[in-house]
Amino acid sequence: MKERNIIPQVKRYIILLIFVLVSGFLFMQSDKKIMAQQEEGLATTESQVGALETPLINRIEAKVADISVTLKLTGADGKPIEGASFVIQRLKANDTWTTFNNEEPFITDSLGEIKMTPELVAVMKQYGGKENDRAYRFREISVPKGSGYIDPPAYSGTDNEKTASNGQTLIGFVSANMDITSASTVDYQMNLSLDKSVTLKLTGADGKPIEGASFVIQRLRVTGKWTTFNGEKPFITDSLGEIKMTPELVAVMKQYGGRDDNKAFRFREISVPKDSGYVVPPPYSGTDDERAASNGQTLSGFIADRMDITSATTIDYQVRMSHNKMGSSNLVNNPLFYRNANTNYVPGWVSFVGSLGFSLGATPVLLNYTHPMAVLPWNRFEEIPLAEKNDINEWLYKGLNVTYPDINQLNIDPPPTKNYLGELEVYQYDPANSELYVRANTTNATNKTKQFVFILGQTIPVKPNTTYRFGLSYHLPAGLADKAGTVEILFYNGKRVTGPKEGFNTTELTDGNWHDLYTEFKTSSTADEVSLSLRINFPVEKVSWASVKNVWLEEGSGDQGEGSGEGEAKEVTVNYHQDGVIKETASIPAGNLGRSWSAPLKTYADFDFDSAKLDGVNVSASAEKPVTGIFKSTQQTVDYYFKKKHDYKLVADPTDWGKQFVGTQAPASSLFNGKVHVYDGDTKVETLTSNFTSSIKAYDNSLAGAKKFDVTFQSTAQLNAKYPGLENKSTVVATLDVLFYTELKATSVAQTYFEKVDVPTAEELKSWVKDVTVNGKAAGDNYTVDLVTAWDSSQVIAKEYQVKVSSGGLSETIVVTVTYTPIGDLILDVPTTLNFRDVYVRKGKEQVIHRKNDNWSLSVDDQRHVVYQKGWDLSVKLEEGLTLEKDDTKVALDDVLIYKKDSSSVPEVLKIGERHEILNHATGVSGETKMSWSPDAGFLLKIDRLKSRYIEEGAYKAVLEFTLADTP
Repeated sequence: MKERNIIPQVKRYIILLIFVLVSGFLFMQSDKKIMAQQEEGLATTESQVGALETPLINRIEAKVADISVTLKLTGADGKPIEGASFVIQRLKANDTWTTFNNEEPFITDSLGEIKMTPELVAVMKQYGGKENDRAYRFREISVPKGSGYIDPPAYSGTDNEKTASNGQTLIGFVSANMDITSASTVDYQMNLSLDKSVTLKLTGADGKPIEGASFVIQRLRVTGKWTTFNGEKPFITDSLGEIKMTPELVAVMKQYGGRDDNKAFRFREISVPKDSGYVVPPPYSGTDDERAASNGQTLSGFIADRMDITSATTIDYQVRMSHNKMGSSNLVNNPLFYRNANTNYVPGWVSFVGSLGFSLGATPVLLNYTHPMAVLPWNRFEEIPLAEKNDINEWLYKGLNVTYPDINQLNIDPPPTKNYLGELEVYQYDPANSELYVRANTTNATNKTKQFVFILGQTIPVKPNTTYRFGLSYHLPAGLADKAGTVEILFYNGKRVTGPKEGFNTTELTDGNWHDLYTEFKTSSTADEVSLSLRINFPVEKVSWASVKNVWLEEGSGDQGEGSGEGEAKEVTVNYHQDGVIKETASIPAGNLGRSWSAPLKTYADFDFDSAKLDGVNVSASAEKPVTGIFKSTQQTVDYYFKKKHDYKLVADPTDWGKQFVGTQAPASSLFNGKVHVYDGDTKVETLTSNFTSSIKAYDNSLAGAKKFDVTFQSTAQLNAKYPGLENKSTVVATLDVLFYTELKATSVAQTYFEKVDVPTAEELKSWVKDVTVNGKAAGDNYTVDLVTAWDSSQVIAKEYQVKVSSGGLSETIVVTVTYTPIGDLILDVPTTLNFRDVYVRKGKEQVIHRKNDNWSLSVDDQRHVVYQKGWDLSVKLEEGLTLEKDDTKVALDDVLIYKKDSSSVPEVLKIGERHEILNHATGVSGETKMSWSPDAGFLLKIDRLKSRYIEEGAYKAVLEFTLADTP
């Protein structure tokens, strides 16, 4: 019988290489000829994937080019873009564009540039203009991660002239064509610019996205009308409330934007989601005015900010629109600023015009016009010196019905050249949205230091020593350079007009969305009136506008001392808890920021109100005085807690412990998990798996036989806290039944193999059994095993043997199935030598040298019995590198021996001391496994261009170490 082989196996082999240097070039000796590429084959770049010798163009052989090719990539802002990747494409005879010469992608540097090497440009000149190289171009395949630039179409390796293989446009992602040929004499400086995005975001007043609203893209024509751009179909907002323009559409907008019939762009809403409760936009006929539909209805709230997109645009357009739902309770006269088409002023309010610093006057002057204020051709204003003794501090509106002398000079063209503040162009009321729109033109103002101010004022009766909050909603334009102006709201105490401002707040939120603004003021002990002032401050030397609506006044202090605020209000959530579980939830829809809300306190028949919290802070509350607050720009939560009256008690079921060994310790409380319960009257409310203790009275485990014990259960303080009143009925007694007995148990090992001829020893027999216990406790090593059936090693078969397991006076005979099994051998067979072809090699050329014997192979023969078979792994290590012995010295040739598992795999360079896997097998594979390779796989020699220049003639030797090892 053969002895079992020792694993790992190691064999050492010699590899011989012979090189002959002739006239400065090395050639392949086996073919006796120069193995050079045919020149006519160089024009194609359709290489076979994985081949060792490809028809790719060799840059080194081409003459260095006398021209340069460079790509310059910038954003629309002109700044360079680093980290974008491109390929060079060639135009083939079939009019498709493919990757030139299988070149790897090029990456733009910190200057946004890609510069072609002179070698590659030389190759482009050499083959450019031929049938399959009619032209070249740069094609973008990726943008820098997180840059926000539009991703190019996916690249499959082939494109059409203007589209990718998936049909997406290539406009903006390819450079101009480069007609490079051998006759080219000029440099190619290609420039490419990337675009970003145009997005609309639609939300409700609560900030939540609105899905399902439809919009069209409009263009501003030279006639001043807005019409649908490019015949595009309506866009629908998605679940995020967004509409994102495709890169193709953005490119077209940039291409035509800024021309007479495409002066600007905007989103125009044409429908809202069905049953959403939002205001329906005016019908769309295909043509709108600047701020009105064709039927005359206002477009305020239904059009986004104007987008001046041209080929020079460098910014993303993230347009926001919002539908607002505001409160309706007010203490002021005409809170909606209502006025009809023939009214020259806002009823209930007094109007003023002046410059920055103006205070509400005691004798206000109305804007008394002889025409509706929707059209104001002559409403120009100038500062009036204090010497004019006007009743409103330093200036006064000068219009047709004013009796002051020398003021009609403003009603002439051109306007005056001294102290001219500007012109009030529009003063318009939108009944559909209860919105007041004011526009001023200060472009030609001669007074460059003071702003044009429009003011509305009203005097309100109030209580002394009382706090009031005053607020409204406003809308300022976005996108104006410098400032778009401000909106101010403030109180004046009583009728005082020249004192300090009280409860003052101002805003400059010019993002083009509607926002809320409020301020707070406490009256004096003698106050009976306060004056409210709304100011719209227009910027100097600009055309600007502001919209306001929904003014309100409320009595009562703001929550937690907040005296003012601006932004968008959020809804209030009200949760109703019953015994710690939320049973109901309600929402108080968002009103105006700063307005009051009240959270209703419900009543339940079986529950009593216990406590309340506002945003996690305990607050007092009752049915008569529920939790109140004001709307904030952050969401608020009210929690009402209710508790039910209970009759809790502890109940326990009898427990049968079954059979237990003599000496078994008393059980832990976990034995009774599921046996102890909490009842509320006659109703079980919880079955316990913790939070109780158990105590067994007079426990005795010394003798075999049936026993019954009383067990006392006690609830924990934590459980009593969970169920108030349980502490009064926290103890209960139940019975525990058990049968004590003695026993030795052992289990045979499922598969036992024995390779020895002689009778197993006592210690070897113990390995045939497992899990030996005495009275349920592990016996450890305190047991013996005796062979009852005679041992038989005459046959390699499985046979049942009786063995007797004994410990401490107890014993058990069990049956073990044992197979007498010799081990067997694991054999590695490798040829003693591995020879490579003698070669001549051209200097400066890369060459792969093949084995002399293409049928060279090795084998592993696993003759072990399947029981002892494990997986095995065959690996190789370069023990000694290739060396040439010359004149008593050794010349090393490193990093030329390579290994390829197959013809398509990446070659592995064998370095001294590094191990490389060749073959492995899993458990249970019997017989011989032979390993051979195709001529272009396995062990090869690869001489690169550099080594080919200094390699010396002679026979080279190396030592390979093969290792065959067991694997788990």
